[in-house]
Amino acid sequence: MEIKGPTGSIPVDNDAVQVEPSTASRQSRNSQPSPSQSVLLKLSPNLFKLGQVLDVIVTKVEQNSLLLMLQNKMTDPDGNPLNVQLRAPRTAPAEVGQRLQVQVTDTKQNIPVLQVVNSQRPALVLADLINQAQAKQQPLQQLLNSLVQVKSTDALLGALPKQVTEHIDTLWRALPDASQLQRPDNLRQAIQYSGPFLESQLLKAEQGSTRFFPAMDTKTSLLRIAEALRQQNINVGNRDTSAATQTPLTQPQTQSPLQSQPRNNSLNPQVGVETKNQPPAGRVDPNIPAPPSRQTQALINMTTNQLLELLTQQTEGSLQRTLTHQLQMLNPDNVRQQLAFELPIKHGNEVDVFDMRIHPDQEGSQQNTAEQERPWTIMMAFNLEGLGAIRAQISLVNDHISTHWWAEQQQTVDLFQQHMSTLQDRLSHVGLDVDKVQCQCGVPKVSGEDEVKPQKTLYTDINLDEKV
Repeated sequence: MEIKGPTGSIPVDNDAVQVEPSTASRQSRNSQPSPSQSVLLKLSPNLFKLGQVLDVIVTKVEQNSLLLMLQNKMTDPDGNPLNVQLRAPRTAPAEVGQRLQVQVTDTKQNIPVLQVVNSQRPALVLADLINQAQAKQQPLQQLLNSLVQVKSTDALLGALPKQVTEHIDTLWRALPDASQLQRPDNLRQAIQYSGPFLESQLLKAEQGSTRFFPAMDTKTSLLRIAEALRQQNINVGNRDTSAATQTPLTQPQTQSPLQSQPRNNSLNPQVGVETKNQPPAGRVDPNIPAPPSRQTQALINMTTNQLLELLTQQTEGSLQRTLTHQLQMLNPDNVRQQLAFELPIKHGNEVDVFDMRIHPDQEGSQQNTAEQERPWTIMMAFNLEGLGAIRAQISLVNDHISTHWWAEQQQTVDLFQQHMSTLQDRLSHVGLDVDKVQCQCGVPKVSGEDEVKPQKTLYTDINLDEKV
């Protein structure tokens, strides 16, 4: 299965999206979809054959039948593609989005009578998509490190086409500033615009339940940068693909940028980061993300083609990472359902990325009726200049909070210890009862209790308490 990028036009920049559904759209929601008469008239007697097996996706589940979207490529007698919706009897439980194979057992007025012969659960499809996205993903921090160099170097800016630099500027302006995130409303907005929630926010805007500015969304900017880079690569390739004609921006480079690009799989914390202060090898807690690498590759020595190629790879990798987060949040087989996202925070001319996981605590009661009574666990990882890789786990139950920090450098632990009382005072100042605040050198390890937790905590909507 190949993962394809989104199709269609990207929303207009700075206007809030509040779309009034069209008449056809409203009618389609209120009526049972079926093939139009014009389509049915074009169906030839030979289009469907007895015994033929068709690939379909469930678009609607009714009491006794399923509405199906045909996935096979078929054309009418005039050679035009057909997008046909069909029906089949509901003989087993099914879900919207589920892939089925149906067999033609009869035809009536050229319309096939179908029987389900094979099905694939949506979770299996999601698992395949997750595996593909994970294989292509790259941390957002790598791309932002490269863009910092581009924005601060005239030679690099001059090497990029105007459309690419304009989209980079739009992304940069939309990144939240550290000084803004001290307010809860700004933090909520920064999370909403971090990328994985783009489609959800667009849907809410179309329904009129919220205002949404696409130009402020990280994924929107990445999609625009990726498209501009792809188009530029096509144009460059059509003109001349020979590396021999390319002139470095300053001096020749002997190694391909893609070969020297450091890899960082921070969705697989078991890979770990080697440091002299790291404890002996053990199973790292997979629920806490791994900090991104701060390794930065010098771009000034690249040719224009190499620069375009690297930025394309990093942008596409960042989009695949966002897709990975989206698919993980949709996957019903996850033992710990969670919100997953990368939150870039700008300070001056630099950007730090905080990898975040937010989910209900597994020890919490499933019978809680009040949202504020639900225990929450917030896990994050970041890598700040001078402090090194840091992981954190924050537990919040009502107004009681506990924090645990892991730093891979002992000097960072010592620095944290000096300021723990300040953190405790600030948490108390916002009305929280601090149960525990601690910091240690190393990485979080899985405890025996964490190894056996079969229950799931499912939820469809979350009212985040940004007090922390």
